[in-house]
Amino acid sequence: MRCSECGLVLPAMKTCFWPEDGDDAEEWPLCPSCFAAVADEVLIVPGPYAVWGWCNECKGWNSLNGMERWSGGGPRDAPQGLCLTCAGGRG
Repeated sequence: MRCSECGLVLPAMKTCFWPEDGDDAEEWPLCPSCFAAVADEVLIVPGPYAVWGWCNECKGWNSLNGMERWSGGGPRDAPQGLCLTCAGGRG
């Protein structure tokens, strides 16, 4: 995903909208820094993507931002792969 404010690209971000825009409100992805700047002005809504992935090694759920690599097809149709913690313990 690409942050609508600064352009940073991350696998997962908060999807937000500004309620004061009323019926014309649009949803925008925001990176953690841009979200922090407007957190008291926006609402978080469900976004278009799953943001949690299943680590096949430690069997834990992790933010996609905390995954070294992932692809589809995990438990509950979530992304699956290898978390950063498990990847750091290799080699």
